[in-house]
Amino acid sequence: ASIFDIEKKYHLRGKRLVIYVGRLDKEKGIEYLIRAAKDISAEIFILGGGDYQKELEWQVKELKLVNVHFLGYFDKDYAKELRKFYQRADVVVVPSTVKEAFGLVILEAMAARTPVVASNIGGIPNIIKDGKTGFLVRPRSPKEIAEKVNKILKNEKLRQAMRERCFKLIEEKFTWEKAAKNIKDSYESVTRHVIKKDLQKELEKLFEWIE
Repeated sequence: ASIFDIEKKYHLRGKRLVIYVGRLDKEKGIEYLIRAAKDISAEIFILGGGDYQKELEWQVKELKLVNVHFLGYFDKDYAKELRKFYQRADVVVVPSTVKEAFGLVILEAMAARTPVVASNIGGIPNIIKDGKTGFLVRPRSPKEIAEKVNKILKNEKLRQAMRERCFKLIEEKFTWEKAAKNIKDSYESVTRHVIKKDLQKELEKLFEWIE
């Protein structure tokens, strides 16, 4: 199965595609992507569900937007379709308004060679190289979101360069093998520290006995 399956299913042929993936909570900043939508030349698909969905749908209706679509949760049965959305998307937007330690959605997007526009907050700047694998924007700024998304959409050369850098960065820094090695190294470092402390205690006991 290919990405053309979702092109037909969701009428995406010949259209630019911007996606948001994740829970629909207020702190995720999706409202700022919606407010940016009127200035973005693409279809915007919001993949995820949550308590905030009804309010976001009302916002779309109030703004009379025709390019924003809600698809709800993607459970494990739809994992393949979600992967196709990552691959088909021209840009993934992560508009968080609170600090997040680690952006799994960003890594999934980059692994699919898709540039990311995300809030310059928390651990996100540690993953996205601004201007190289995507763009960092001020939190709560629809204007910056629209500006940076359009910059990627309208510049084929920039988009292709970002796509290649995304995949290269994932290969170099974020493969499962490298993640496992980092965990192993951290574990060994902690273990050495613990052993050292235990040895120190034993030596202190020995010196006390000698005295």
